[in-house]
Amino acid sequence: MPPRIERKQLKDITLSVGEMLKFEGNVIGEPPADVTWKKEDRIIETTRDKSLMITNVPYNTKLIIKSCKRSDQGEYTVLAENSVGKDKVIVNLTVLDKPGAPEGPLKASDVHSDGCTLKWKRPKDDGGSPIDYYQVEKLDPDTGLWIPCGRSQDTTLPVKGLKSKKKYKFRVKAVNPEGESEPLNGEEEIEAKEPFEEPGAPRNLELVDYDADSVDLKWEPPKDTGGAEVTGYVVEKKDEFGRWTKAHEVPGTQTKCQVPNLVTGEKYKFRVKAVTAGGISEPSNDVGPVTIKARNLPPRIDRSNLHDIRCKAGDMFNFDVNISGEPPPEKQWLSNGKEMTASDRIKVVFNDYNTKIFVRSAKRSDTGKLVITAENANGSDRAEVTMQFQLNMPRTRTCTRTAAA
Repeated sequence: MPPRIERKQLKDITLSVGEMLKFEGNVIGEPPADVTWKKEDRIIETTRDKSLMITNVPYNTKLIIKSCKRSDQGEYTVLAENSVGKDKVIVNLTVLDKPGAPEGPLKASDVHSDGCTLKWKRPKDDGGSPIDYYQVEKLDPDTGLWIPCGRSQDTTLPVKGLKSKKKYKFRVKAVNPEGESEPLNGEEEIEAKEPFEEPGAPRNLELVDYDADSVDLKWEPPKDTGGAEVTGYVVEKKDEFGRWTKAHEVPGTQTKCQVPNLVTGEKYKFRVKAVTAGGISEPSNDVGPVTIKARNLPPRIDRSNLHDIRCKAGDMFNFDVNISGEPPPEKQWLSNGKEMTASDRIKVVFNDYNTKIFVRSAKRSDTGKLVITAENANGSDRAEVTMQFQLNMPRTRTCTRTAAA
C-alpha cells in the first residue's frame, strides 16, 4: 500500500516568538514508510540541544520546536516514501515577534530653538506584523531620563517643546502588536538653537535731534549679523529713575527713526538692539541723557518780576527775569537805548533761560527806560520798565517798585 499522510494536524500555523510548535501526523502504508522533514528544501534533523526534535516511529511522525524563533519561520515539507509510492504535505509556519530596530542613521534636520525634524528608515524585519507606529524618545538634559516626545505612523517626526540652548539625544523604536523593538539611537547630540547665531550689536548710535515729545536717532547696522538678515531694530529708553523699556520698533532696512510719545521735561537715555532669526543682539552704545523739550520756540520774557521803580541816588535795585525759547535766546539789557555792561556799579548775569541785573548805586542818568531784549532764530521779545529818579524822596537803601510794565 502506498503511503498516506494524515493532514488533520498538519495545517499552516501562526505563533509568537517563544511559543511551542508541534506538527504531527499518522502515516499509513505497507510496508511502513520512511519519513523525511525538510525546511525550504533543506533536510532537517533533531538538533543537539533538542530545541528542534523530530520523532519518526512506524505509522507516525512529529516535529516539535520548544521555543519558536523568527528564524524558524518558513515552509516545512514532510515526505513519506516506501517501495510502493510516496506522499508529502507542505505546511507554513509564521512566527510573530517584536520588530527589529529601525534602520539608521537617525538624522535631525530643521533644528531650531524649540524643536527639530527627525528621520530614520524602516526596520529590516517588521516581526511578521505591520508596524503600528514609531515611538520617539528624547534624553532630557535636566533629569537624564528618556522621555517620550512623539509618535509617528511613518519614518519622520517633527519634534517640538525643546528648551533653547539645551543639548538632546534621541532614539526611536518600532512598535507592532507583539511589542516594541530595540531602539535606534541617534549618533549626534542636537543643540536646540536657531540655525543662525545671535547678531552683533548695532554701532555708533547718535542723537540727531529732539523736540517737545520726540527724539531723532540714527545708527549703523551690526558688523556681524550671525548669518541671518536683520529683520528689525528695537529702540529702548530709560528715564532718570527707571529701567530700560521698549520705546519704538523699526524694520531691518531702516537705521534711523523718530521715537515718539516722550514726556516733555523728562530726561532719557536711548539704545538700540538688532533682531534676526538668530535672536536679539546685545544693545548698542547708549546716548543721552537728553531733556525732552521743544527744539524751536520764539523767545518769551517772563514779566512777573518786571515792575516800574522809583529810586534816589545811591539806592540799589535788581531784576531777576526768566526767558524761555529754543534755542536759548541771546539777551541784552539796555538803558535809554544804550547797552548795560558789567562795571564796578553794575553786575549783569546771563544764563540760558535767565538773566539778572544788579545796580549797586543808582544815578540820575539811570532815569528813563530799562529794556530787556531776547532773540533767537525763531523770533524775538522785548520788555521794559520805567526808572524814576526823585531828589526829594526819603533816603532808602533800595528802590521802590511801583507798577507792572
